[in-house]
Amino acid sequence: CSSLFQEATKQLEEIESSTLRGDSSEFTSLLDECNDKFAKLGKRVNELSLFSSNETIQDLHTSTIPYVMIPYYLALLEQKRMEDRKKHLNNAKLFFGNFISVCDAFELLSTDERKQAEKEAEGKERREELIAQARKERDLKQRIEYLIKKKESIVATRGTEAYEGSDEEEIERELYLAMIKQAVVRTFKEVRMIEQELPMLEHMDALKRGDVEPAKPPPPKANPQPPITLFRNHKGELQAQVFRPHWIQPTMSIEEAARIEMENMVTGGGPQSEKKDGDSDSEESDPDDNERYRKQREWDAWCDDNPSGSGNTMG
Repeated sequence: CSSLFQEATKQLEEIESSTLRGDSSEFTSLLDECNDKFAKLGKRVNELSLFSSNETIQDLHTSTIPYVMIPYYLALLEQKRMEDRKKHLNNAKLFFGNFISVCDAFELLSTDERKQAEKEAEGKERREELIAQARKERDLKQRIEYLIKKKESIVATRGTEAYEGSDEEEIERELYLAMIKQAVVRTFKEVRMIEQELPMLEHMDALKRGDVEPAKPPPPKANPQPPITLFRNHKGELQAQVFRPHWIQPTMSIEEAARIEMENMVTGGGPQSEKKDGDSDSEESDPDDNERYRKQREWDAWCDDNPSGSGNTMG
């Protein structure tokens, strides 16, 4: 996994600095190739069960920590695709949401980041949030640069073998965690850009369909930036599914599922009642089943009319 991960991340860096047109076949080929590498990595991580739902970040081996960012990298690739733009932007937001949820499961989000993932700030609070994010992004960039230089210096003077497995390897762990925190900050920024672009794409589609008059742009909304709802409160499930190639966000939380299950138990609804309904349908459509059930009902009726011991006249 390690060499493939290095190849994929290096190729992503080249894509992000590429001067190729976003809609060119060459650029699309690069995206496809890089996406395949990350998807393959995700599949391997999932098959090897490198992450467990009962682990924290402290339980992870240093070499496996970077794989937490695989959904984030897949989101960046989706976001760069120009064809079928709206579809890929929605896919990108799903992957970003996956990344944020996994970070929360590993307790890597701050209290402010959790709040930000659940609800978008407005007004003065929003401006303060942007200033704080810019400062945090700058500090993390400087910290990452410092850790990289420190690691390179140790390796250059003592060699790779002396570095790996030593106390100084903690530098690498700190570097990976700083990179994840940097990715979290960028995730919120990218999601806001996606949410600003999607309404414009929808408006353009409406124009093409003739649903909207070109001279009449859509009226401004009371809240032009819809709330970001990346985080959902289901820490355990997401880690088990995070690295599947086409992750889809669950539609309800554990609490919601439990509430619905309780309601079904009280009202008699749910899967069991649906199964009974299905059985009655199959009963009508299968002659052999009809005959068997008819004989069973006749036997039950006879037993009711002739209780056990009723034919015994000796006494």
